[in-house]
Amino acid sequence: RNFVRDSLIAIFPDRKEDIEKLVDAGEYGMENYYCRGACCFLFMMSMMDDLQKTANLAGLLYYVPSDESKWVRYDIPQWAADKEQAKSVFGWSEVHLVKFGISGMPFRWKVATAIFVFIPKAVIWYILATLGIHFLMETAGIVDVIMNSLALTFIIQLDEMIFAILTTGPVKYMMGNLEDYALIDMEDDELLADEEVFQNYLAHEFGSSGRRACLSSLLPRRLLAVVVLM
Repeated sequence: RNFVRDSLIAIFPDRKEDIEKLVDAGEYGMENYYCRGACCFLFMMSMMDDLQKTANLAGLLYYVPSDESKWVRYDIPQWAADKEQAKSVFGWSEVHLVKFGISGMPFRWKVATAIFVFIPKAVIWYILATLGIHFLMETAGIVDVIMNSLALTFIIQLDEMIFAILTTGPVKYMMGNLEDYALIDMEDDELLADEEVFQNYLAHEFGSSGRRACLSSLLPRRLLAVVVLM
């Protein structure tokens, strides 16, 4: 939409101030306002998932202890007399007794992950989200807007595609069976009597804090974030 103005400046560079003052570049060229808005909304909505993953990575680096705990353990169920009983009941093999779970991460690895993974991921998201909206607004045709929104979404998914294609089978198995890091310790509740647990539940769910938590869970935060970021 700035092509005519920029062309005039290139031809008459000595008249640049007059051209910028008198030549109106016009509004964003659009064949359909609602189509453009829908494409921008869908693009930003697809970006929110990657933003949430980036935020989860930051939370992981913050909450995981900075030690060298093992992420791999050999776990025999407590209800089984031995591992052979557990294997016969569920049809397991030895590999099913090997558990992968987030435990500790040395501080040096946290720093390396933040520098080489978190920061580049956050910067790429910001650049793509900012320039992507401008790119969609600069695209005039309806078909081009739709195709460009899909192309921009493809860019943010490149890291997942690289993981799916280039990683080996054992790595995929370990990542697919990786247990979540427990942020809430339930051991204290296990030691309480049933009546105490029930009273704690009533106070938490139906008290003032419970009502606020309920209203907070009903609030469509991602939808509001998409609208604000657009």
